[in-house]
Amino acid sequence: MLSYKDGLVSVILPFYKAGKWAGSIAKSIDIQKEVEVEIFVIDDGLGEGLDSLVKELRKLEIPYNVISTSGHCGPGYSRNLGLEKSQGRYVAFLDADDAWPSGYLKKSIDKIHNDFASLTYVATKYYDENGRYINCSSPPKALSFSELIQTCPVSLPGVVIDRYKTGRFEFNITGHEDYQLWLEFSSNGHSLVLVEDAHVKVTRAAKSASSNKFKAVSWQWNAIKKYSNSRFILRVVFLFVYLVNAVLKRKCKLYKPVYLPFNISASLKKEDA
Repeated sequence: MLSYKDGLVSVILPFYKAGKWAGSIAKSIDIQKEVEVEIFVIDDGLGEGLDSLVKELRKLEIPYNVISTSGHCGPGYSRNLGLEKSQGRYVAFLDADDAWPSGYLKKSIDKIHNDFASLTYVATKYYDENGRYINCSSPPKALSFSELIQTCPVSLPGVVIDRYKTGRFEFNITGHEDYQLWLEFSSNGHSLVLVEDAHVKVTRAAKSASSNKFKAVSWQWNAIKKYSNSRFILRVVFLFVYLVNAVLKRKCKLYKPVYLPFNISASLKKEDA
């Protein structure tokens, strides 16, 4: 058994000059009353805005830790620092401009136990940087590798992971790092299931890394090549399905992912590490 504390949720928060979100961050964590929580703030902005967050966290009766990087190392690197230092059996990730509803962590942990899952995810409600509602995702009740290789309907702030089941893990710092982790988990037989009566709020930043369409397509293609030994033409089809979903995710008020209408399991094989 890994030396993580059973029942404890480690909340890992990359923080980059996001002092204006301090109150919202603290509220998201404070309303998770039914679970034991520890907080790891990874300051990646040389302290800018950090005082505001620390002031809010001090009001909570929740242990928190602040770890500083050398400056703008990126969210993937920051999350890996938090994973290395945290002690909880369960891990949840909260970005500074996103928000959790009341009871979100408890519902996710209950689902992990009831469905013997390694990872849970929820629907996502998207807002712009001014707080205006954009749209909502409606992911399937469970996700297999054959579905994930085509598109990823999961938002990182809506995920809770059971490290007793997955073991130690870290993010690859190569773009779409969370998506690659879901592919890794699913290809190794871990179950990913939906918590149906919950959602998270995600701010869709206009200048986020994933909003760069050329980079996003390149990252997706690299992930497909890494995790699928299928023929080149099928890899191209997977990329096309990803592009279709990328458009639907932006244009539909209720986004439901689409997949190829035939079974592709026999054509898939993860590369050896």
